[in-house]
Amino acid sequence: MPWGYTGIFELENGGGLFAREFNSKACKAIWDFNGIYATSRHIPGVRFAGVSHPGLIGTAPSAELLATWNKREGELIAAHADAVPPVAFPPEPKGTYVGQDLHKDVLEKIAKEGARTIPGREHGGNCDVSSDGLS
Repeated sequence: MPWGYTGIFELENGGGLFAREFNSKACKAIWDFNGIYATSRHIPGVRFAGVSHPGLIGTAPSAELLATWNKREGELIAAHADAVPPVAFPPEPKGTYVGQDLHKDVLEKIAKEGARTIPGREHGGNCDVSSDGLS
């Protein structure tokens, strides 16, 4: 059965308008699609006609482009250190998940330099595909 999820971010971790207005806490609801309808075991009693889309899209950047992002976003974060929500998220080794069995040195490099999904960048990122005319 196809499925998808809704993620809600806290203000300090990328949440926007709703996080600010409602002081929302981070949570996730998994949706099961059956025909055109979506239901969630996390939100009992809710059923709606759902249109699925990938949400996050992109391609892996070259090493040069990744270095450009890290420099640019590091400068942006430094210039707006007190911004809530943050203007960008730097690489974060804690909790890094690569999804592959790689040599320890490679995993450490990815954890130290790898891009997060926020903000969206030249290669894609957190994009609502259904809003860009592709669906």
